[in-house]
Amino acid sequence: MNFTILLASIGLKAPVIASERIDPHFHYIPLLYKKIRSFLYRFAKKIIVQTNSAASYFGKNLQRIIQIIPNPVKLPKNHKFFSSTARCIITVGRLDKQKDHDILIHAFSRLYPTYPHLGLTIYGGGAERDNLQKSISLPGAIQEIHQKLLEADLFGFPPLYDDFPNALVEAMSVGLPIIASNCSGNIDIVKNGVDGRIFPVGDVLKLAVLMEALVCDPNTRKRLGEKAKTVAERFHPDLIFHR
Repeated sequence: MNFTILLASIGLKAPVIASERIDPHFHYIPLLYKKIRSFLYRFAKKIIVQTNSAASYFGKNLQRIIQIIPNPVKLPKNHKFFSSTARCIITVGRLDKQKDHDILIHAFSRLYPTYPHLGLTIYGGGAERDNLQKSISLPGAIQEIHQKLLEADLFGFPPLYDDFPNALVEAMSVGLPIIASNCSGNIDIVKNGVDGRIFPVGDVLKLAVLMEALVCDPNTRKRLGEKAKTVAERFHPDLIFHR
């Protein structure tokens, strides 16, 4: 669509703003398209990306027109009531290989024999549903996720790559302690050890260790959850709309 609009507007006075909605480091397009993008983007007034990770993809000749505008965080109606016992681990996201839900399921399977009171719920729909459903029950996508976030005790977010993950910031905004992979997008949002915990992409063992540590440590869960709520200030709609 960006290519089409830029080509169609050549010679017109109307400024064109191109938008990349996923980190181009990881979003594959054919080599010819990459060359076309590099050429045509020079005619854009601005190129909007959501994170520093995505901005770093483009060369020096385009950096002057790059503008970083993250998504606004929908302000939560209320915040999570802290529970000293962790029972519910949750994640939200498209059932796609990019989201790497396999990692979360495998890490959970290491904890479950020792902590049989724990449950893992993944909300979302997608092409990987049949494969994932062999290991875990999947309730599918729901319209109103807010209440489910409030009922959870821990939020896992293991994608291979992302840009600006709304599900992650929504979970943080209600005060859920989170564990996220160190992929693009996540590392622009989560401050490791301050408002969440970070693990290397694809590292099942590290994820399982962090999950168990937070399950067993209610004080740290509470501290991370309280700090996580400040994400709503960093990405407040008024600030983002102004940009």
